[in-house]
Order: sequence, then C-alpha cells, then structure tokens
Amino acid sequence: MPVRIDPHRSRQLNRLSILQLLRAHGELSGYDLARRTGLSRTAAYNVVDELLASATVRERLGRSRGGRRPVLYSLNPDTGFVIGVDLGGSRIRAESFSFDEKSVASSEVPMGLTGNGGVLSSVLEAVGNVTSSLPGPVLGIGIAAPGLVDASQGMVLQAANLGWQDVPLAQILSGRFGRPVIVDNDTNAATLAETRFGAGRGHRNVVYVRADTGIGAGLVLDGKLYRGELGVVGEVGHTVLEPDGALCACGRRGCLETLASVPAMVRRYRALRGETGPGELRFKDLTSRAYAGDEAARVTLRESGRWLGHALGNVANLLGPSAILLAGQVAGGGPLLWEPLLAELRHRALSPAAGQIWVARGELKERAGTVGAAQLVFEQVFSPDHEDWLPALRDRQAEGGSQADQDEGEDGGGARESNGSCMG
Repeated sequence: MPVRIDPHRSRQLNRLSILQLLRAHGELSGYDLARRTGLSRTAAYNVVDELLASATVRERLGRSRGGRRPVLYSLNPDTGFVIGVDLGGSRIRAESFSFDEKSVASSEVPMGLTGNGGVLSSVLEAVGNVTSSLPGPVLGIGIAAPGLVDASQGMVLQAANLGWQDVPLAQILSGRFGRPVIVDNDTNAATLAETRFGAGRGHRNVVYVRADTGIGAGLVLDGKLYRGELGVVGEVGHTVLEPDGALCACGRRGCLETLASVPAMVRRYRALRGETGPGELRFKDLTSRAYAGDEAARVTLRESGRWLGHALGNVANLLGPSAILLAGQVAGGGPLLWEPLLAELRHRALSPAAGQIWVARGELKERAGTVGAAQLVFEQVFSPDHEDWLPALRDRQAEGGSQADQDEGEDGGGARESNGSCMG
C-alpha cells in the first residue's frame, strides 16, 4: 500500500532544510540550495519565495562570474532575536543575538542577594538591558545555570552559590517575558558554544572539560548535546583515579577533583611547602610562583597535568571524540601543566586515536555561557518544530500562503536560473 506523504509536513521539512543550509553557510544561491537539498529548482524556489514573503530570508545580487549576477539568499537578521543568559560567577551576563547568530548587545549586572528574589531581579535587569532596543521580536531566552539542572523541566534542582533549590526557572521567566525559555547546566551550554563557535568548530564529537573549583564535562556526540538518560552526565571530576587517595566531597576517595581541581592544587602546593593552618592562595598566584621558579608550584602543576591527562585518556578510550577541550582556570596553567597533560593523554589513549584527537584550550572564555545559552534556543529554532519559534512564518502558514507543495516536476525555475546560477 503506498504511503501518503503529508504535503504540509513535507513543506515544513523543505523549509527546515533550506534554513539549516543558510545557517551553516551564510549565503547561497538558489541553484546551490536546490543542489544541496535535492529539491527541484521549482520546489526550492517555492520554498525560498515563502521564506522571503515571511521576511525570514533576504536576498541580494552577488558578483557576476561572466554571466548574469546571481541572487544570493541569507537569513534575515531581524527575523527575531535570541537572548543568552549566564548565571555563573559573581555577575549575571546577558547577550542578545540576531537571527543569523551575530552578537547585538551585552550587559553585566552584579549578582543580587542569593535566593529566588535577589537573583531573579538581577536576571530581569540584565535581560531588559539587552532587549530594550531590539528591532524585532524575541524568539526565546536561554539560561546557563550552575549546579544540578533538569533541562527537560527547565528547573534548577540545586545551585548552592545561588541559594536555589527546585526553582522552576523556565516557568518563572517565560511567565514574565511571554516567550519560551530553555534552561540547562552551564557546562552543557559552554560545550555547545565551543563546538559551534570556539575551539571545537568542525567537530561532531567533542568532550569539553571545565576545571575550576570542581571539574565537570559536557559532551557533544554525533553533533548533538548528550544529556544521558537520567540527566546526570559528564561527571569526569568524580571518576576515581586513586582508590586509596584523598576523601572527595562526594564521599569517595581519589576522585579527579581531589587531584587536579584548583582547591586540590592549592592543598598540594601548601603540603609540599610544609604550610599548615589557614591561608588563601589563588590559582593565578600559584602559576605566577611556578613560572618564577618556585619548585613546589612547578611540581604541583606537573602532577595535576598528569592526572588530567590520565583522566582524559580514559575519556578518549570510552567515547572516541575527535576533540577534547579544556577550559576554566586550570586551562591557564601554561606549559608546565599542558605538556605532562598531553603526554599522559597520548600514553593512555589507544592507538590510533592517540595521535588523532584535537586537544585544545577553550576559546570563548567568559562568553561561553551566554553564547551557549543562546545556542540552546537556536537548536530549537532550527529544528523540525521551527514554526513554533518563528511567529512570522507560523502566521503565514496559518494564512495558507504556501505554494511549496506545487508539483515539483513543473519547470517553473527557468526564468530564475541560467547556466547553473540564479539570476536577478
């Protein structure tokens, strides 16, 4: 029995294919869009016409290559805007992005008093600062939150530094702004950011490790953020490397966090120097001493680098990523940390993977949170449910304005193409 294809669904998928291509390549001709999607020229142009009519896509004349000037299509930046918010650290940072994912404006607001009211007030102020003068609608808001997050429910289950427990953040902010809100862990958000715009560009299987007070990881597998079945994934800081080692905050012994986190490194340094009692030492102080010749500091960086390499070698063997990225304070440890890290990783990773994995420091630094939070929304905007996120396109569909389900065999594209290029 022949399977009937729903014309509306077919049009949705065709629109999505073209939007995704323009997102990936920036600007393409109608000929290129037809070739890359596998649509006929007529069908491709029908979809493009629909996107032009809804102002989702714009067109311009390109340079001539000996014939007529081609018409080039790209995403319309003013179709809508996405807001990314990072709740990490002592300040809340918000950043707005146009539909073609270019940064428009950013704002930093001091963190309010911990607890729901103070922090939420600061979030509202930061978001308000970057949305007040936007020339188009806000499509959605992404939030990168520290701690334990239930992304499926948009709920922050626990964030000690915010004083939050079981806060339905997506529901609260969506109610306040009237737009969809997506909440995820800040490490997951940063992983998306680095994979698309940072050190992981061009890789579909990425492990992103952030090493600070704690050590956590985000995973992109086959081009998609991996959250695990139970939502708990990437806890590389609690992989046990020394079963009889120091007691970890999680209750076990010898976790990577007891060997290579910033507090662990400070403890190791002070122990090597025979220091006891209270004392404060920042990671940048430790590295400064190391490069000034302090042998205890140099030993500390080397040892922690080896432990990180040991753990990352295990990760490489388990997941087979093409890229491993290290971010956070510890990534700034310089050659004294990086050289033993790389050597140990190559030693632990099985051949041929050992020599093929791209290992690098994260590039986006303090912007990773806002860029990644926005990516949480963009991933939905450019998904099969894109109509739910694009009011202009949704409204046009409701008006019945689509012609893209016309017979694809009809030769209606000849007036717009010549010798393989679109014509104005």
